[in-house]
Amino acid sequence: KFVMLVDMDCFFASVVLRKYPQHRSKPVAIAHAHSNNQANNANSSSELSTCNYLARQKGVKKGMFLGDAIIKCPDLVVLPYDFEGFQEVSGIVADQLRLYAEQYNGCIEQVSCDEAYVEINVDPNDCNNDIYDFVKSLAEHIRVDIVKKTECTASIGIGPNKLLAKLAADKIKPNGCYVCRDWKELLGGLDLRDIPGVGWKSQKKLEPHGLRTVADVWDLNDEAETVLGEIIGLGNAQKIVKYCFGKDDRPVTPAVRKSIGAECNYGVRFDGPY
Repeated sequence: KFVMLVDMDCFFASVVLRKYPQHRSKPVAIAHAHSNNQANNANSSSELSTCNYLARQKGVKKGMFLGDAIIKCPDLVVLPYDFEGFQEVSGIVADQLRLYAEQYNGCIEQVSCDEAYVEINVDPNDCNNDIYDFVKSLAEHIRVDIVKKTECTASIGIGPNKLLAKLAADKIKPNGCYVCRDWKELLGGLDLRDIPGVGWKSQKKLEPHGLRTVADVWDLNDEAETVLGEIIGLGNAQKIVKYCFGKDDRPVTPAVRKSIGAECNYGVRFDGPY
């Protein structure tokens, strides 16, 4: 069994840029308030729902006020939402992933409009070469299909469980594919902040105790849960320690895809339990 995390690259910006291809090579952000007049944008307190990688390289971030973003990146192009496009592209991608999941006796869990887990089950006897190479080749076919049908790119992380698929996708973004063959190799260079569930509050509590990286938790050996439990609580400690050792028993669970709703502070996402 393998789990893929298919993560669309800068989804909202990529979809909108299909209508504005002349701006593909420019730093771009998506916001409710947009204007061709940079003076108006510079005074705007509208929040950015997302931005492309070129904008991020200039210091622009999702959730930043538009006026602050213009200061960091004066040539920032601000474009409007394309709700119909978001729904269209998300639906196309979900349909493609469902086909692959059915072909390999798996399932798809739609996390949001731009992210989905896909479980596939591969018989080693069906592979002419290394099974990891086979799965990576399959993922590359998926990425090519997505570009052909949507003009948007995706990154795919692959592992034996959701956690490692997620971290593999984070490692390879944007527009790439990575297969986790060895969980220690993937986790070894990570900070604890890179682990799902470790927020800045937990980070502030852990760092004074010399716990900054995943390797720091490894060094605690059998005492890891006890030590972390005294700092952040036993429940959180058990989950984080488990993740630090590449363990994750959460199943890929199919969920019904619902309509897209607008969230002013959090961009655009599917309404539903995601």
